[in-house]
Amino acid sequence: MLVEERTDVGAGDVQGPGSCRHYLESPVIGPRTTHTAKTPPAGACTSSRYGHRASLAWLAAIDKTRQLTLTDTQHRAFRDIGRVGHGGQVYVMTDPEGIAHDASTAAPLAIPAIPAAAQDLVTQHDPAVDQPPVTVPPRRRRRRAVFVLAAIIVLGLAAGLVVWAPWTPPPPVLRPTGLVAGPSTANSISFRWSRPPTGPLPDKYLILGFGMKVESVGGKVTSYRKAGLTPSSTYVYHVVAVRAGKRSPPSAALSVNTVTPPISQARLQGGWQVYGKNLVGAPSSDDGYMTWQLMPVCVAGACDVMVHVTSTHLSFKLRLAHAGSAYKGQTVANVGPCGTGANSFPDPTTVTIQIRVKTALGKDQQWVAASFTGTMVWISKYVSSGAYYCLASYLKASLNGAPA
Repeated sequence: MLVEERTDVGAGDVQGPGSCRHYLESPVIGPRTTHTAKTPPAGACTSSRYGHRASLAWLAAIDKTRQLTLTDTQHRAFRDIGRVGHGGQVYVMTDPEGIAHDASTAAPLAIPAIPAAAQDLVTQHDPAVDQPPVTVPPRRRRRRAVFVLAAIIVLGLAAGLVVWAPWTPPPPVLRPTGLVAGPSTANSISFRWSRPPTGPLPDKYLILGFGMKVESVGGKVTSYRKAGLTPSSTYVYHVVAVRAGKRSPPSAALSVNTVTPPISQARLQGGWQVYGKNLVGAPSSDDGYMTWQLMPVCVAGACDVMVHVTSTHLSFKLRLAHAGSAYKGQTVANVGPCGTGANSFPDPTTVTIQIRVKTALGKDQQWVAASFTGTMVWISKYVSSGAYYCLASYLKASLNGAPA
């Protein structure tokens, strides 16, 4: 028995009558033991390939007048393969050598005839009018459909993950801790703090000082130094971490102090009010205040000063040399004339001043004297002019000064 498999895939493969290309000998039914089918109509064999399905309807359309005479075994085999006739796959049973099976050795098998005017359900070939079959496109989209379905499922799962993934809030910006003061000078301070124990580093740190401009350092920096400060002063700082525009709570306050320099480094400057109390050579009624204007000869720090002393009845200048916390100077001044009116003449007086700075403070980034004590001694010699003269004298007064 020869079985020809047909699958119509296009009119371009039409081979003409009786030219179906591939034949498969069925091992189940036996070699060439079948009835002889009629020559296929024109256009019936458009393309051929091997397969395992048969179209009983096509066989009936080829031979509408004859019956197959098969053994029971052959009948069952043909029935099984002829049952499936979908997908455009068709098997035509032929007997090219004209050897028909003997009907006396097998039970007859009747194949119902199809009306002459009916078209084949698979190829839609009408034997009555001998019309060519309608090309049935191959069914090759099933794999693509599977791929599309799989892609849709994957995308759906991914979308589900995106939509349903729980939102995780960013870690909080932790408050800086561990603030510790570092080295300081008379005009600078420094301190440091600890990095966050967990989470990412901040973008930057803000340094907040009382009454000071806010400054900042990078997020990887954990120390700060400030210069240009006032000696012997206290500064209070807070540190705030900033990440993505969000600020942490301020750190605990840290008080840091600039160094207090020694009194010997105090700068004597500015206007002062100096109270003179007579100790020797003058009555207490002459006690009173003098104004001193102190002008250092250096730009910064402690050094010699020029002093301009004025009161209601005297005025003179002298230079005080700096020696530690003490200042000392001497000058000869005309503190008052000897005589009166037209008969007066100069009475030179040697003035010696010694003072010692008692206290100092920080002011405008400088370490300046805040008070001093000392003495002032006046020594006058005997002088005369004509009938007028002045005796030698010795005056001593205590001094207490404070900035004006």
